[in-house]
Amino acid sequence: NNSQWSWKYVQKILPTRIMTPVFDGLFAPTQEITRADMALFLARAYEYISQKKAVAFETTFTDIGSLPTEVQTAIKKIYGLKITAGTSTTTYSPEVKVNRAQMATFLSNLYKAVTGYFPPEVPVPFIDIYGDDITWAQKPIARIYGLKVTAGISPTEFGPYQVTTREQMATFIMNFVEALSRASIPPFPSPSPFPSPSPFPSLSPTPSPSSSPPDVTQTTQTFSRLANELVSPSPSTPPASPDSLPPVTIPP
Repeated sequence: NNSQWSWKYVQKILPTRIMTPVFDGLFAPTQEITRADMALFLARAYEYISQKKAVAFETTFTDIGSLPTEVQTAIKKIYGLKITAGTSTTTYSPEVKVNRAQMATFLSNLYKAVTGYFPPEVPVPFIDIYGDDITWAQKPIARIYGLKVTAGISPTEFGPYQVTTREQMATFIMNFVEALSRASIPPFPSPSPFPSPSPFPSLSPTPSPSSSPPDVTQTTQTFSRLANELVSPSPSTPPASPDSLPPVTIPP
């Protein structure tokens, strides 16, 4: 029925195969979801978003052996991704219904499984999330509220104890997918390239001031005259006597 508020979300999620009809042509929008259902949706959502196959890890749960193989595998995948730790060390409680507080926690953990970190927490207007029995859900609710996955059931109520339905889950998941598509993970900065070494300046010979070649004969005569003066100093220039030297003052 395209007049229902959830119609567009159901139409968006069906092609992803994250959620599928319960029967041919029947989505069952108001059907309440269980933890077994949630395992299937979360494992498929992780693989759809990340485009990677999740690894199925062995668990210590003793209450999943009678479930369909696909559901058991999904539970093992979200356990390996640390999206859930079960309701105890030995139980997953697959038939238990999922309330909205649990849904928020599952999606917060899914975000970390995909990105490696939790989404930021933001202030929320909800006054019904501070019960002593759901303190564990306060941060996840603040995270998915910041992602615009949900706006609550009223401006001041989140409805943490209400059981989640299939149409609500379709809405939450598609809002979650769109939130991740908007999220930008800063890339590692590219290393700066080493500067290229400056080329050595070329050494150009100093041009001769005259374009004509030097006079070899004149140069030879000058060199011979200087050599003779060094060997035989001219007698007309007597060496300086010691008296002519300036006095030397020795400091005390």
